[in-house]
Amino acid sequence: MLRGTGPSGALAEEARTLVRVERAVHRILGENSAPHVRAGKRSATSLTLTADTPAWASMARFRAPDVREALRSELPRLREVRVVIREMEYPAAPGPAAAQDTLSPFAASVLRSVARSLDNPRLARILIRLAARERPPAGSASASDS
Repeated sequence: MLRGTGPSGALAEEARTLVRVERAVHRILGENSAPHVRAGKRSATSLTLTADTPAWASMARFRAPDVREALRSELPRLREVRVVIREMEYPAAPGPAAAQDTLSPFAASVLRSVARSLDNPRLARILIRLAARERPPAGSASASDS
C-alpha cells in the first residue's frame, strides 16, 4: 500500500523524500541542528525550512546555497530555499518530581552544620530554612498522614 502508485504510495514517497532532504540539511547545518530546523513544504522548485529560533533561521539562510547544492541530485529543479521561524511543537517536558523538592537527611544535616558555623545570621537562617526540606526517613508517617 505504501509502495504502490495510489495516493498512499505518493504520500509515503513524499515523506521519504522529506526525510532524506532533512538529513541532508542537518549534515550541512550540523547534527545539533536536528531539533531546531525541519524540512517543510516543498514544490518542484522550492523548499521551505522551519527554524525554531532566529539564530537557527539565520544559520539556515546563510547555508541555503550549500543546501541547494547538496540537494541537486534529490531535487534537480530546486531553485529557492526559504526559511521561516516557527515555534516547534515538542512533547511537554515532565514537571519536577516531588523528590526534587526535598533534601536527603545527609544534605539537610550538612546545611544545618554549615549554618551553625557561619558568622552571617541571615545566611544561617536561609540555610536552616532550606534544611527544613529534609524528606522524612523511609517508612515514617508524615504529619499530614495522622
